[in-house]
Amino acid sequence: MLRPPVFLSRSKAAHALHRLLPSLASGLMAGIIAVTVSMAFAALIFTGPLTPFVFSGVGIMLLGSLVVGLVAGLTSSLPGLVAGVQDSTVVVLALVAANISTFPIR
Repeated sequence: MLRPPVFLSRSKAAHALHRLLPSLASGLMAGIIAVTVSMAFAALIFTGPLTPFVFSGVGIMLLGSLVVGLVAGLTSSLPGLVAGVQDSTVVVLALVAANISTFPIR
């Protein structure tokens, strides 16, 4: 049987003050890791002829990471879930972007 999402099923006792500091610390660490990984992935994808667009790519990757984290965090039934962008898809995106950028524009 499916359970409701975590953010709908927790009681007030689960959000006690003694759990606030560890939750904030782990959220801060997960956020720092997500920002670092997103910037590294954007730098990987936007190389070669796409280098002038690397700052836009960083913004796109950060926004994508934020959306993935919010959707996973708000809809998951797992209380300690951390979600992020997968590295295997980034390698494929980098290869596709490199090949597309070499086509001549008509």
